[in-house]
Parts: sequence; structure tokens; C-alpha cells
Amino acid sequence: MEAEKVIELQDVCFGYEANEVLHHISLTLHRGDFAAMVGPNGGGKTTLLRLILGLLTPRYGTVRVLGQAPEKVRRHIGYVPQHLLFDMQFPASVLDVVLMGRVERCGFGRYGHDDKAKAAAALEKVGLEGYGSRAFSQLSGGERQRVLIAQTLASEPKLLLLDEPGANLDPANRHRIFALLHQLNQELTILLVSHNLNVVSSYVSHVICVNRMADMHAIGEIHVNALADGDWLSIEHIQCPVTTPPQECDHTL
Repeated sequence: MEAEKVIELQDVCFGYEANEVLHHISLTLHRGDFAAMVGPNGGGKTTLLRLILGLLTPRYGTVRVLGQAPEKVRRHIGYVPQHLLFDMQFPASVLDVVLMGRVERCGFGRYGHDDKAKAAAALEKVGLEGYGSRAFSQLSGGERQRVLIAQTLASEPKLLLLDEPGANLDPANRHRIFALLHQLNQELTILLVSHNLNVVSSYVSHVICVNRMADMHAIGEIHVNALADGDWLSIEHIQCPVTTPPQECDHTL
């Protein structure tokens, strides 16, 4: 029996004005997959992530998350951005930050007992049990990243998306974050953007090479796959094909 399709893109094209960024992207992630998107700067990784979040609409093709349009299931999608816009002078505790993940579920009202219990459970999952009363601004970079993941877990997502979760962290904290994600993958389907495949290749199940077009491979096949045609671009010891830029999607421009 085939696993549930969590992300499904069919023949997706997208561009900004006359500049096509993504060309005929088709890929599927199933429940339990842990995939990393890699590719050169400007190759379309972040754009693809925004399409999956429903923040952008494809010019052509379809994007489905959990079988529906992304905007209809957004409450089931957890997202951890690369950069947090947060005033470090604001006196927010760790628990305050994690409870923000419950805002949509509590209807912008007062947090109830269940909300606080979910937040405490999320902190325990990321290894920060007992940190609730600490000031968020006083945490280390690695601890802040784990709090942001806990905030997302508090929303009870079915899909977790992350944009460069290991950025600006030292090697020890970077490995700690990916080990945490590997553990969370027992419950969640995970897709992340990363430039550091030397680290994530030890944890992910699939690699998606994005460079205007996209190819998805099981991690065990990435060095021996059949994509031998054309030139190659080496990205952190993982090879992704560089294709001749295709014609624009006729349907879209």
C-alpha cells in the first residue's frame, strides 16, 4: 500500500514578471519522508518552499499538500524561517515564544490549560524542558533555534518546513539540530532547505536538487544515480545536474 502523499507538485512553473524561476517541477513527498533541498543561490529553493506554503501561486501546474491546496491546510504546516524578526529588548519568555504557535488554535483568546500543556510538551521534545521561564533573548543561538522548532511543534503540524535551520550555528549545535529533526521525523514529514549537505546527508532520506528544474533522489542513490547526461554542479559533496536552460513555459508568459 502506497504511503500517503504529503506534498505533490505536478508540472509546476513559476516566475517573477518575465523571469521564469521554476520550470516544469514535478515531485512527490510521502508521509515519513525527510528531504533536503539543495542547489545554487537563485536556483529557486526558497520560491519552491513558498509555493508549498501557499504564499505563492504557480503560473502553471498544481501544488497539493495533504491532498489539498496549501492555503486550505496551512494550519497543518509548520514553518521555521531562516531569520527571526524579534526585538531582543522585548521581555518575552521561552514559554511566551512557544505559545505563539497556539495562536491560531486558541482563536487569539487567552491561552488555556491545553495550550500550555502542548507548549510544555513541545519544549520537552526539543530537549528544553524547564526552560519556559527563561528569557528568550538570553538563550544561545542553538537554543533559540530549538525554541522556534518547539513553537512550530506546539501548533501540532503534520508537515514541517525549515529554511536553513543550521545557518549561523557552530558545528556542534548544527549537528544537534539535525539529530533533533531526525528524531522528529518519526512523527512528521520534513522538508528543509540547506547548503550544508555534508551534515544533513547523515540524517535525510531524500535530496531534491533544485536549479530551475528539480530532481529528487533517495540519499542512498545520490552518488550512483543515472543523471549522467550534461554537466554537473558539486554542492557540498553532493552532485546536482546543471541543465541547459529550457525554454520558458509557453502556458505562462
